[in-house]
Amino acid sequence: LASGGNGLFLYQWSTGSVSQSTEVNPNNTTMYYVTVSNGGTCNNVPKVDSISVFVANSPVVQYTSTKAEGCVPVEIGFLIPNYNPLFIYQWTYGDGNSEIFSGDKPRHLYEKSGCQNVSLKVISDFGCISELTNNCMINVYALPEVDFYYTPDQPTNLSPEVTFFSTTKNAVSWLWNIANDDYY
Repeated sequence: LASGGNGLFLYQWSTGSVSQSTEVNPNNTTMYYVTVSNGGTCNNVPKVDSISVFVANSPVVQYTSTKAEGCVPVEIGFLIPNYNPLFIYQWTYGDGNSEIFSGDKPRHLYEKSGCQNVSLKVISDFGCISELTNNCMINVYALPEVDFYYTPDQPTNLSPEVTFFSTTKNAVSWLWNIANDDYY
């Protein structure tokens, strides 16, 4: 703010503005200059001042996992290749759990089956925020629920043949072990 003389000050900003103040929204760090003169009265020696507006970059969010799938319970490790100890790392693991982890190698135990969306929000030391979500990054498989039945209910010496039927859930293959150690 300029003062003195007759109060008729002329402003010329490096942005092109000619008002007493100017508003800027730079994408990167920029130096701004203002030249003030008193409009031709008294000692019309222009005065120049400057200010540097610092713009911090948003953090780059990158992460990988040690594996992408497993059966319940499965522990998965994550790695941040561009880890910065000055930043805050907030993880959302997709199973209802989240945490702020201060290292570059967090680990998480998945105890529920399903396709897990993993998110990482990074807050820089300047307060800039970036977030990345990897949809279905971790696939956790339910354990098989083993069950079977056989017919007839009461085999006999006259009718000794028995047929087994699996009602197992969450299975993709079966290995039958009959008491005589034969596998089918």
